[in-house]
Amino acid sequence: MRLNGPWLFRTFLYPVLVLVVPAPCSGCGDTLGPRQLLGYCPGCWDSIQPDRYNPHHPYQCAATRYAGLARTVLLEAKFRDRPELFRPMGLRMAAACRTAGLDRGFELVAAVPSHPLTLFRRGYNPARELARVVAGDLGLPLAGRALRRKVLHMAPLKKASREDRRLAARSAFTARHGAFQGKRVLLIDDVLTTGSTFRGCRSALLDAGASAVRLLVWGRTPAASSGGRWPERHL
Repeated sequence: MRLNGPWLFRTFLYPVLVLVVPAPCSGCGDTLGPRQLLGYCPGCWDSIQPDRYNPHHPYQCAATRYAGLARTVLLEAKFRDRPELFRPMGLRMAAACRTAGLDRGFELVAAVPSHPLTLFRRGYNPARELARVVAGDLGLPLAGRALRRKVLHMAPLKKASREDRRLAARSAFTARHGAFQGKRVLLIDDVLTTGSTFRGCRSALLDAGASAVRLLVWGRTPAASSGGRWPERHL
């Protein structure tokens, strides 16, 4: 039995530790009490407001805007080795998906693949960690690694300019036909910025026979909400 397992820690160890060694909330800095979730107080979690569903993008859905505490939580999970935060994030994404109606009719959940060097350095793919939670909560199967980033595309897209991202993403991804043929796919990523990564993955999935692709992310940047509609073929 893991002594630091989530249930055992929350139920027995944390109520004692919080009295002996009070810790500050990672969000607001107030002293945490017994009611907390992974280092954040209930008030901070409540401050992460759902993203208003954008009618101009009926094939995209975000759990929240990528700002404030929502941004902090994701950065903690990705860059400070706190993958346990992906579970409450993924549950909020699944709830947002239901609210937007994107959970109906989908047959498969897939994750945007990490760059190979990033995956090697971090040890896990944030999008896949989120996808695992979303798939479990929605009762959908999670695709294996049939959607891949081509090894020859060694420059991470997030470091490129908007135009370079758009051009590189067109051919950066590949998908195995047998895994997606005729499937309606819910694609998971952590942040939607320019949409270049989504368009690259979507093109690969459609080329592999997917009948429809929708995107579900944790956070949508302000720039991602101002673009126009994309062709109906991709809905």
